[in-house]
Amino acid sequence: MKYLKKYKLFESNSNKEVLDDVEEIFREISDVGFKVEYNRGGVDELLKVYIEKFDVYGFSQEERECKYYPTQEFVNAFLHLTSYVNESNLDHRIEVIDNSQVIDVLTTESEIEDMVNWKEPIDYIKVIISNKEYNISEELEYDAEWKKPGNPVREELEKYLREILLELNDLGYRPKLSGFANNAPVESPTAKGSNPYVWICNQRRLPHDGFWNDINDAVESIKDYLTDNGFSVSQEILNEGSSREQVYIYFNEIS
Repeated sequence: MKYLKKYKLFESNSNKEVLDDVEEIFREISDVGFKVEYNRGGVDELLKVYIEKFDVYGFSQEERECKYYPTQEFVNAFLHLTSYVNESNLDHRIEVIDNSQVIDVLTTESEIEDMVNWKEPIDYIKVIISNKEYNISEELEYDAEWKKPGNPVREELEKYLREILLELNDLGYRPKLSGFANNAPVESPTAKGSNPYVWICNQRRLPHDGFWNDINDAVESIKDYLTDNGFSVSQEILNEGSSREQVYIYFNEIS
């Protein structure tokens, strides 16, 4: 599978039994035709799981990747996984990927249960299992003082923007404010530099006009606030016009 690195890092013996159990849980998915591959990691990021679907074509019955809808067996396995991982005092992150982009991150049981109601198929799902005690903030690097946690400029900015984003939460979206650190992960494959950003994804799978009717006021309020407070602002739209549309609003202090 092209997403996997072709090597294994050190595997902690204390977690080996848990990771073995996680792989056993996903056998439920393998049994109903999904392709599951594992990449066991090191001390902090313990395991990555990639779940795809394959079809066959041609006289040679050659396999090819295909889009898929999660089944009820699929959902049951994920509910089993999240319950077990939480009981094992580990963290998990479930990323939904389509067209090489993270289009959703599932964080609650209700979101997992709703997978069977998806209206459009996806390419694959990635699950990351990690230690709870791992504190990524200790590893982050910042190129400006105002971007650091606790800085008054950042605190005031975050407070204002999160109040706007709460309105989108009430409509069923899960926007994100992130990217303050140089090495913080960014979902957008075209992102440049280390600018902070606001990310809004069409999790409701609405048509283009319906999505923008929901988010337009919030997007304009965010950009107006940032511009009025001396930040440079740029906007990026991915999957424009589709029900998987995503909006990134990047910002940085004007030097």
